[in-house]
Amino acid sequence: MQDFQIIKCPSCGSTVIETKSDTIAECSYCGSKIILSNNKVQSVNNKKSKWIFAAVLSVIVISLVAYLLLKSKQAEKPVQIEKPSIGIPNLKVNLPKLNAKAMTITPEDLEKNQLESTSVPNIGIVRQVQAKTLNGGLYWIVTIRNDSKQSVFRPGVITSLFDENNKRIEEQKGWAKIIQLEPGMQTEVLVYIANPPKVNYKHEIKGMGSFSSYLKADQQSIEVVEFIVKPKNNSKVYVEIIGDVKNIHDFQVDFIRVVAIAKDKQGNTIGLADSFVSNSSLKANAQSGFKINAGTFVTKPPDSWSLWAFGKKHREKL
Repeated sequence: MQDFQIIKCPSCGSTVIETKSDTIAECSYCGSKIILSNNKVQSVNNKKSKWIFAAVLSVIVISLVAYLLLKSKQAEKPVQIEKPSIGIPNLKVNLPKLNAKAMTITPEDLEKNQLESTSVPNIGIVRQVQAKTLNGGLYWIVTIRNDSKQSVFRPGVITSLFDENNKRIEEQKGWAKIIQLEPGMQTEVLVYIANPPKVNYKHEIKGMGSFSSYLKADQQSIEVVEFIVKPKNNSKVYVEIIGDVKNIHDFQVDFIRVVAIAKDKQGNTIGLADSFVSNSSLKANAQSGFKINAGTFVTKPPDSWSLWAFGKKHREKL
């Protein structure tokens, strides 16, 4: 009699086994696959294999996630790039040489500056003439004189207007064309108020200037060679003054301007006008023409015209 073996499912213990072939059987209860070999049961639990496969897959997934997290943390770290060391080149700057000795302030300079700042120049009013322009502006032509014992820089006048109650209602300054006025020397100043007050007023003119040499300018005189006066529009007041100037210096002079002074029979100043020459910069011994339109600030028909010109010594660029 042959041995009869009851096959049990290794997974669940069920004896309900369904034979699929000579070597393969299947548990009808849990579905596990059973291998039949030499009358021995060699089975593989299908569900266990699924769990094992799932566990292995989980381990793989977890390892992959951990690897990706590690890579992302490494990516967050700033990348350090080694910069090649570059030497600073030797730069040469063409700076002008300074005279340190000339920049030194001595006690004598301080004493002189203090004396200049506390002193008031004595600028006398020699003569003044008042008139109006065609557009209603008000102006004065004032002749001033330096009555001080030393040179005065930036001379001029201050014109103040007061109403009937002696209240100041207008103030205007005017400066002479000449920058440095020597003791006893005279010059002319124009003061213009475009919109004078409509009420009755009285005016007061005072001279001004400074002893401070800091205001000194390198002003050079230019020779007026010749000029002619041509009436303009058949007017006795409005004229064109045309002429030539010459740079008599051995250096270039820039910003050359000609000043025209209208005189009456007594030689008093009754009008002013000025203009730049055609070539405002002249080299040594060079000449230039000029044209002045005069008449706006001329109080009445003049009997003569007096002209003088000036400029500034050319300075080389640093």
